[in-house]
Amino acid sequence: PKCRRNKLNRNELLKLFGNEPLFGERVALSPLTSDKVDLLLNHMLGTLNAPENIKAFFTLRSGGMSAGAYGDKDGFCGLNLGNHVGDNKYSVRGNRRIVTDMLGAEPKWLSQVHSSRVVRAEDNNAEEQADAEFTTAAGIPCVVMTADCVPVLLCDKKGIVIAAAHAGWKGLADGVLQNTVAAM
Repeated sequence: PKCRRNKLNRNELLKLFGNEPLFGERVALSPLTSDKVDLLLNHMLGTLNAPENIKAFFTLRSGGMSAGAYGDKDGFCGLNLGNHVGDNKYSVRGNRRIVTDMLGAEPKWLSQVHSSRVVRAEDNNAEEQADAEFTTAAGIPCVVMTADCVPVLLCDKKGIVIAAAHAGWKGLADGVLQNTVAAM
């Protein structure tokens, strides 16, 4: 079937963010799954209580290239971003390219393992095993993926440092949020 590609293209995203490119800004991203919503980028956090240079958004389940169990509610056009769940690696690569194109910058993907480990995004070159990352560098999006865990997006008051944490029960019990704030 022909997939309905992302209903918001990069130019439309730029309009939502006041015609400012996302590249060069500090962006925290948390892909979420949902079988009820049809948009790639359904919920922009424009009313975030954060400095103006901080942008955040969530992706949803549809709008990509995955099929079957990794597809949307109809089994096609899913935006699965996890290469650890058994989806076709080319579909995941294509889905990640969609998100990268929307951001205008390459996210620093993690290999999430329900830990309390935090890494500096600039140092994450090979999907490090960790459940949170932070950065002070503009143009490097921090990313976490969640299904039934909680995404936690953080920044300091001046918008100099951002972080994204994958908060599952095990990571929370082991101190992933405390470690993330300490790393920031």
